Amino acid sequence: MEIRQIASVRFSMGASSYQRYRVVTLVENVSQETVVHILERQPELTGVDIQTGTLRRYADSLYFAPIIGYTGPISSEELEAAREQGWEYDASEQVGKTGIEQAMESTLRGRPGRETFYVDSVGRVTQVLNSEEPAAGEDV
Repeated sequence: MEIRQIASVRFSMGASSYQRYRVVTLVENVSQETVVHILERQPELTGVDIQTGTLRRYADSLYFAPIIGYTGPISSEELEAAREQGWEYDASEQVGKTGIEQAMESTLRGRPGRETFYVDSVGRVTQVLNSEEPAAGEDV
């Protein structure tokens, strides 16, 4: 099992051409205990970081799924259209694809946070120049 996991990590890193500053997701939905273990060993784990994301939950989704719609990764066409409308989207973002999710995307989305910083040769942050907190989207 461990050999398969190592091969999976190497494959993911190879897919990004082993670029030092390119994010490679190793595991998703880890336990709080795992997060604590990683954060405790942060100095030893150069280049390893924990990232959090958002998840939308729907009341009575079984009955209203066709109306609510769903989200998915933004396509190149959607990314181009969003940028033409002045929206700031990244190629790795999730967007509403159908239903209310699509129709109310601009309301549900919120605003992403930003941070500008300097890093050293191994990718450790040495100085934060600018930081902007994210803003949550609105409920519909």
